[in-house]
Amino acid sequence: MSAVENILSYTRSADEDFYAILGCDESATPEQINAEYKVQALQHHPDKNEGDKEAEAKFQKLKEAKETLCDPAKKSNYDKWRNSGISISYKQWLGMKEHVHAVSTAHFHSILSPLSQEWCA
Repeated sequence: MSAVENILSYTRSADEDFYAILGCDESATPEQINAEYKVQALQHHPDKNEGDKEAEAKFQKLKEAKETLCDPAKKSNYDKWRNSGISISYKQWLGMKEHVHAVSTAHFHSILSPLSQEWCA
């Protein structure tokens, strides 16, 4: 399947809904998010579920969700993606966002560099 076909046929999975993973909503405070995380992390912690790959994966998802939603900048990015309706995963969206920023910065510097040389001459 081509990249375009992947985008056109993409549907978000339950693993990408960090609010649902933690059992909270968009209005939850970092304190509430941490409380929900602690309850679920205890249930799915690898030490309590030795050898259970599913519990380990769930624990990692909980950790990722908490880290994203408790960091204001990461939460803002996540909420933008979540509400955008864009047909790519959150991780792909983050990668694309970083790539666009890097290209834009490089382009900006390529324009600015000759101008600054003219001004300094």
